[in-house]
Amino acid sequence: MKGKIFWSVIFVFSVLFLLYEERGKSGPAVSPQITQATDEEDAPVEKPPPKKKFFPRLEGKVLKRFIYQVREEDCIYSIARKYKVRPDHIVIWNNLESDIIQPGQKLVIKKIKWPTQRGVASWYGPGFHGKAMANNKIYNQNKILVAHRDLPLGTWVEVKNALTGNYIWAPVLDRGPYVEGRIVDLSKGAAKLLGVIEPGLVPVEIRPLS
Repeated sequence: MKGKIFWSVIFVFSVLFLLYEERGKSGPAVSPQITQATDEEDAPVEKPPPKKKFFPRLEGKVLKRFIYQVREEDCIYSIARKYKVRPDHIVIWNNLESDIIQPGQKLVIKKIKWPTQRGVASWYGPGFHGKAMANNKIYNQNKILVAHRDLPLGTWVEVKNALTGNYIWAPVLDRGPYVEGRIVDLSKGAAKLLGVIEPGLVPVEIRPLS
């Protein structure tokens, strides 16, 4: 038994000695050096972040301003619908930190005249039918309504087909279109009346109604 222990100890020391010898031959471990690029061509090029699509906001002309006192049942969205402005307008005009308002609070409200727009109209239907719109109501593609990026929800507009002269009156109840070059999305029902179903895209004129 003692002999086995003796030879085991000798074996361990022999292995350690060989490892030490090998390390001495190869020299001390050298950490890899990191070289920095000196030429602009050698330097790594960082790709810029992808640009987000930006759609310019439609702004109207302020006709007058007045003070509104918030009631118990009010919220910023109901006030915006009532006076045909966007909720973000009320936040900006009153330097609010959020969309939370309190009863008795006084808010600056401005009456805005929205400009006439000319551009391209598209229509949307089956893929959105039965889903919630921006006003939290369910979208019915057969009803006469439109989607617009900026006009306040509830605003009535006249949409005229620039090719035929046909026009409709419809409320803005949804948001869109988020495709460059288009200014309004028509429901399937509105598109039928204006003759947009078959071509898919037509030039139109949008006039907000007071």
